[in-house]
Amino acid sequence: MQVHHDDGSVVTIYSTSGEVKFQRPEGQILQYGEKDVLPDDLKIKLVQIPRIVQYLMQTEKKIKSPVLVPRTRVVR
Repeated sequence: MQVHHDDGSVVTIYSTSGEVKFQRPEGQILQYGEKDVLPDDLKIKLVQIPRIVQYLMQTEKKIKSPVLVPRTRVVR
């Protein structure tokens, strides 16, 4: 998941590894693993993620877009 913020920063979350890449507005790119201590400016961005996902899930009900349709299937 990648979120572009109004201040120019970008947060990328890798679901398979749990790693987080943070690009600050001035262009500095930092990468963090699950055991790393996160800086406060990144924590502020991460706290917003659940609200962003909730908004996207509500949008899915209104707009039928192939981008928002889950592509995973369960095969038993």
